[in-house]
Amino acid sequence: MYSTKIQVDGTWYYRTESNSKNEVDSVIPATAIYEPGLVYNNFDVPRQMRVVSDADTFNPFTDEKTGSVKAGDVLMFTTKMWINGECFYRTEKDTNDGVNSVVPAKNIAELNE
Repeated sequence: MYSTKIQVDGTWYYRTESNSKNEVDSVIPATAIYEPGLVYNNFDVPRQMRVVSDADTFNPFTDEKTGSVKAGDVLMFTTKMWINGECFYRTEKDTNDGVNSVVPAKNIAELNE
């Protein structure tokens, strides 16, 4: 179990509950940890959608910021993922390039909405 998350020079690290309790400064890079259950699922019908409010994009496996999207942008989305009950979308470009970057679905709408 991890109890502490810290960022050093832009990289996220975790410290175990035991190390935190015993004040041990040993940490594990977030990139070395895989959270079971986080998987991308294909859209039934990939489609262009509109960004309705500015949002940061992030790597769902490391929680590191990967960029941002701006209100009014129109992007093609092909895959999605659920994290703690919240849906996130990944663009076609990021999917094709194998980039782990998602945007909250709450910031995206169908083009006709």
